[in-house]
Amino acid sequence: MVSPLFFYQLTLIALVWLCLMLQWMWPSDSAACPTIPEPLPPLPKRKREPTPFAGLTTSPSKVLLFLVTLCLSQGEEIL
Repeated sequence: MVSPLFFYQLTLIALVWLCLMLQWMWPSDSAACPTIPEPLPPLPKRKREPTPFAGLTTSPSKVLLFLVTLCLSQGEEIL
């Protein structure tokens, strides 16, 4: 009778041979036809001055100014 170690070694050799054959026979797309990457499209040009937000005010409101002057006239501290 043949030792089980013989079958284990035979199986190992068969698996190594199979891996080598698959590596050798497997098609390699990158090596067969090298492709040149397409150039990236140019970045869109940015406007020189961004448009301000429509709800943004450039000066403080009159109500805020009134409240600040009222608090200062009463001697309270503001932040």
